[in-house]
Amino acid sequence: MIAYQGRNECDRGCQFATTSRSRSKSRRLEIAAISVDSTEESRKLSLAKGYTFPVLSDPNTEVIRRYGLLHPKGGEDGQDIARPAEILMDASGTIRWENLTEDWNVRARPRQVFEAFDSTIGM
Repeated sequence: MIAYQGRNECDRGCQFATTSRSRSKSRRLEIAAISVDSTEESRKLSLAKGYTFPVLSDPNTEVIRRYGLLHPKGGEDGQDIARPAEILMDASGTIRWENLTEDWNVRARPRQVFEAFDSTIGM
């Protein structure tokens, strides 16, 4: 799962998903992004950017809070948003690896994500 701050800020985090699609498929790695954006905003973002993975909407931050990704009052108008993160979960929803950051410019490289996947969940 890729957590992003919302309001079209998925570019850096979601770049991994778009550039690494074949490597993800060979590992049966499913990618999804999540933010506080509304369903409509998420749909528009997906269409505009050509994303081929789900962009989930969590405006009430229920899932974002469940995974410890809340950045309280971090949005441009002081609203709660998701902090930038990449998370690997196994089929049961257990977090097996995570890259959490306070800076949306700092993201895991695809190589890091695949190495983490191979060493924790495996092929």
